[in-house]
Order: sequence, then structure tokens, then C-alpha cells
Amino acid sequence: MKITGLTKIGRNHYKVYTDGRAVPAFELYGSDLRSYDLHDGSEISEDVYRKITEELLPKRAFSRVCHLIEKRDYTERQIRDKLSRAFYPEYASDHAVEMAKKHGLINDQSYSIRYTECYYDRKSIGRIRTDLIQKGVDPDLINDAIKSVFGDSHDAEREKIKKILAKRGFDKTCADRNETEKQIAYLYRKGYRIDDIRACLKASDYLT
Repeated sequence: MKITGLTKIGRNHYKVYTDGRAVPAFELYGSDLRSYDLHDGSEISEDVYRKITEELLPKRAFSRVCHLIEKRDYTERQIRDKLSRAFYPEYASDHAVEMAKKHGLINDQSYSIRYTECYYDRKSIGRIRTDLIQKGVDPDLINDAIKSVFGDSHDAEREKIKKILAKRGFDKTCADRNETEKQIAYLYRKGYRIDDIRACLKASDYLT
């Protein structure tokens, strides 16, 4: 394997291109290049390649994951996206994610429950579900988290709808059709179920 290009990114990072490929094989620090005596045009021995791909990059990817999780929680998809944007090869990302899951640093089930609990009073079930799907969480885990936090009752959702309507100054006793439809559309965009909106507004006559 021959290095056919080095592109500096940041202060001391390099994308390493090999054998004329357009996609970098991996990313290394300047100190790594010096340590392994690598430069543009040099050959990468099997031993050095093994050390880079089986030892250096997987270990560094896991360290990166630990650093990220020190600051906030992430889902598995989010972590993989972060590693991909940092040009870690898939095998290094796989190793890092599996190690993180083994040590309990990544757990989409726990993340889903914590997220649902955090936004219990601020977001609709529909919005929470959409958020978690966008974060790459499995739909079954999302359903379990929502059921765990909200139960099977719609009472909590309807109480939130009532609070939103009160905050928006809506009075159903004197609201006309247009105003009522505006509130319905607003709540629906927020992810609330139309049946729950109906129950709170008692506005079946306004809906077609």
C-alpha cells in the first residue's frame, strides 16, 4: 500500500490517501506520520498498516466517544455520525461503539426514557417520537419509552393542550370558526393527536 496524497486539515491532522483512491484511507496526526515514518510516496508495510487499523484508530475512536459523552448523552446513530464526520473508518467506529455500549456509555433505551421524561411537560408525544426517530432510535424502543413515561392514558397530553390554549389566550366560549381552526392547526403541527385536540376544544363542529 502506497501513500499517494496527504491533505492537512486543522492544525495537525492529515487525511491519508492511498493507491490513488479519491477517498482517504484514514486520518492521522502529524506525530503519527513521524512515528511511523510515513510521507507522501512512501509504502505502508503490513505491520504498520495493522498497527494503524487494528490498534491506533479503534483506540482513538473510543477515546473520542468517551470525550463526547463527557459533555452530553448521544444515541448510537449520533455517535456514528460524529465519528464518520471525523473520518474514522467504519471498522474503528464499530469497535468504539461496541466498547461504549459494553461499558454502558451508549444505551438508546435509557436515552429514550430520559429524553421522554425531560420533555414530558414541554413536548407532545408526537414531537418526542419524531425527535427520537431523527436521532436514529429504534421505533420499538421509542414506543416502550413513551409507554413507560406516559402510560396508556391521554390525560397528560390533554392537560398540556389545555395549558397551551390558556397561554395563548384562547377562549372557546367566544372563539369563532377561524380562530378555532388556527388553534387546531397550531396544536397539530406541535404533534398533538387530533382526537386529543378535539377533546380539549370540544370543536367537532368546526372540523371537516
